[in-house]
Amino acid sequence: MEKKLHDARVAKGFTLDDLQKNTKIQKRYLIAIEDNDFDALPGEFYVRAFVKQYADSVGLDGTELLNQYEEKLPDTEDPEYVDRVNDDNPETRSAQRKVDQRNEKIRRYIPIASVSVIVLIILIAIWVAAARSTRDTSKTQIETSKVSVSGNKNKQTKSSSKAASKSKAKTAKKKAVTFKKVTASGSDITYQVSGIKGKTTLRIAAAADATSAWTAVSGDGSTLWQAALTGGKSHTVTIPSSTSTVTINAGNASQTAIYVGGKN
Repeated sequence: MEKKLHDARVAKGFTLDDLQKNTKIQKRYLIAIEDNDFDALPGEFYVRAFVKQYADSVGLDGTELLNQYEEKLPDTEDPEYVDRVNDDNPETRSAQRKVDQRNEKIRRYIPIASVSVIVLIILIAIWVAAARSTRDTSKTQIETSKVSVSGNKNKQTKSSSKAASKSKAKTAKKKAVTFKKVTASGSDITYQVSGIKGKTTLRIAAAADATSAWTAVSGDGSTLWQAALTGGKSHTVTIPSSTSTVTINAGNASQTAIYVGGKN
């Protein structure tokens, strides 16, 4: 198979750099495919997708090539691969998705270049916001009481307006979403998110030039959404207010943008 792909590329007059530009597949992975070194590719579920994309780019029938060399390729049942290679077989795709759902908890820790963004202590943030709000209310009541003793209505009105303005300013500050990096190990990064109250939104967006960006989102260990986005597409996931931890696995992290509560 590797010789067939190499010869087809040469016949097209493409260099590896040309093919990298056309397919968006890194040059070192293209070399690995031509050397039959599938272990060098980023995970088994990318092998078939990369081989098919390589074949289609050099004028071969990618699906036919995969079927011809079925025994030599790693066995994978990734949903992205099934969507790309078996578009003409809905029954196979449906059965494949059911198998994938059963194995999701195991596979979501495998994809290379995954970035795990953990949204922590949302409930604690709500409690802190409530405590600050109570403290601000108490301060406002004390100020109002002092003004009432003076008996000057004008001063009381001005003081009350200032207190209300300060309260609004503090409330506006509390609504700002902030991130703090807690840990970073290889491609796994943990952030602590503050400033979120109740339900919030999580938007996943693929870069405009991304051929495909597979992403999975889970809350407290339960899958909320997973799919592959093409260039320029995005998807918004609503995170329940009771969720304390959110994990995001990105199969193409460099081409994926993540927005929490509207903030990148």
